[in-house]
Amino acid sequence: MSAADPLPEQGARCRCGAVSLEITAAPVQVNACACDSCRRATGSAFSYTAFYPEAGVRKLGGELRVKALPRPEGRREFAHVCTACDCTIYVVLDAMPGSIGVMGGCLTNPDIAPPDTFYFTSTKPKWVELTEGIRLRRELME
Repeated sequence: MSAADPLPEQGARCRCGAVSLEITAAPVQVNACACDSCRRATGSAFSYTAFYPEAGVRKLGGELRVKALPRPEGRREFAHVCTACDCTIYVVLDAMPGSIGVMGGCLTNPDIAPPDTFYFTSTKPKWVELTEGIRLRRELME
């Protein structure tokens, strides 16, 4: 997407719909990650997170609680979770100040934000096939 292209309509919501977000910016980075921490946090084979500038994300409704999540590399991660359905709708990472990482499964239109980078390909399930154009990282820092 170039700076001249209009932004597609985008938002996010939790599982029960109590919390919703309006997103008015383009993602600055989109990641998939198969590290142990991300797999366990999402309960899936990997996480998929679209990071937007903080100013481009606005909560429209619902109540959130913040949970501090441990990260093996010592950085901090804060999950913003719906108080009604316990769905993590976004995360804030020390490693990405000024941005909000919206969980890919919560996006209303996940097709507009394919991953730029797939981290921890060394531990991804072998059945996950990656398409061309995605940067691959065996670990976090290679």
